[in-house]
Amino acid sequence: MSDKRWDLIVLGAGPGGYVAAIRASQLGLRTLCIDRNPLPGGTCLHRGCIPSKALLESSRFFANVRDAATLHGVVVPEPSLDLAAMMQRKQGVVDRLSKGIQGLFKRNGVTHLTGTARILESGKIQISESDGSVREEESARILVATGSRSIDLPMAPFDGGHIIDSSTALTLDRVPKHLIVIGAGVIGLEMATIWRRLGADVTIIEALPEILPGVDPVLIRNAKRLFRKQGLVFATGQRLIESRVEAESDKVMVWCENDKGERTEYSGDKVLVSVGRKPNLEESGLRQLGIACDPSGRVIVDDDFQTSLPGIYSIGDITPGPMLAHKASEEAIVAVERMAGKESRIDHDLIPSVVYCQPEIAMVGMTESDAKALGRAVNTGQFPLLASGRAQTAADADGIIRIVADAESDEILGVQILGREASELIASATVAIRSKMTSRQLAETIVSHPSLAETLKEAALLVTGKAIHL
Repeated sequence: MSDKRWDLIVLGAGPGGYVAAIRASQLGLRTLCIDRNPLPGGTCLHRGCIPSKALLESSRFFANVRDAATLHGVVVPEPSLDLAAMMQRKQGVVDRLSKGIQGLFKRNGVTHLTGTARILESGKIQISESDGSVREEESARILVATGSRSIDLPMAPFDGGHIIDSSTALTLDRVPKHLIVIGAGVIGLEMATIWRRLGADVTIIEALPEILPGVDPVLIRNAKRLFRKQGLVFATGQRLIESRVEAESDKVMVWCENDKGERTEYSGDKVLVSVGRKPNLEESGLRQLGIACDPSGRVIVDDDFQTSLPGIYSIGDITPGPMLAHKASEEAIVAVERMAGKESRIDHDLIPSVVYCQPEIAMVGMTESDAKALGRAVNTGQFPLLASGRAQTAADADGIIRIVADAESDEILGVQILGREASELIASATVAIRSKMTSRQLAETIVSHPSLAETLKEAALLVTGKAIHL
């Protein structure tokens, strides 16, 4: 035990920080967790993952009633949108989950303070509490889990009104007539999906030649066709060079340029800038202390998640790797378990990623191009959801399942899914890869019928043989 008051001080109460605090307390460490928000949960719970998924579910329900009810023999009057009620439901979900974390803190003996913390040196922090008081605390270890924030652009600075970030896009009190989204990554596409379902015209501008960089090209080709059917308009290879708010028309004008120098003008009432996120390091004092960072500005850590400064640890978005809540949570558990002397590790190559649009996109492990870039010969199996009885009964059969397996050992290297419930199916794929299953073993696994799980089985059959239902 440390002779200091705390064994661990955690900066940040997001999915990395609050999980670290709870697990540390379970392991007998006297733990203090500090966050500027009195309600724990961080960006993920309050301004990101959870509110966006709540609105994605509500907007999907609205669009299905409007566009697909008659397909199921359900005749209803033309539905009308109560956006205020939809936002209220979203906030209710957020509040319940945040109160749940407060309960977990209390149950596990975690001390939670509202305020901002600055690291003065290894083992010592200064806390500015919400009531204006300032004090210092000492700990054997300090874990920084301060997350990230949206990247702003000098040619389109956030103003909270016409030019907005993703957090503001989740709180709009009216449906935009024309939403322009700068950036065709995961967050941009999810926001575009929500507001398109609710009636906005949406144009998505992307500087790169294709949307969703890093996603399997086969999935992108199919997804883009389906997104366009929903009314999303894509302008790829277009770099934003200027924006201007025209007060007299209450519009935002943006100008883009392609590689040939040709300019295109777009006009909308809202512009969502979604070009990525950057780590929150300034407030914690890490930069001022001279902490070692990689070229992207993220904190370098060792296998124990310790930084270049003794006794200071970092996890989540401020460290290298994908900026995902589940990555932060898993790193939190591993970090504190290793602090407690336990054997614990995380496999950063097996972190699933999901795009919660319609259809959903989920991936884990290697794509075919990833494997080939490493010089590995592979076999692949690709099964269409159109051949799935369960997908057909749900009238939601757009999509494909792809499995990549080593050609010699047949070990599954990666799975990519486009379609209904991809976010759930990818968990089974992750378990299969982590267990080093072969495609034959997956193909021999008995699953219920009818179910979407059958599509994984059929894709596995296609790796080295022939599917039954194709």
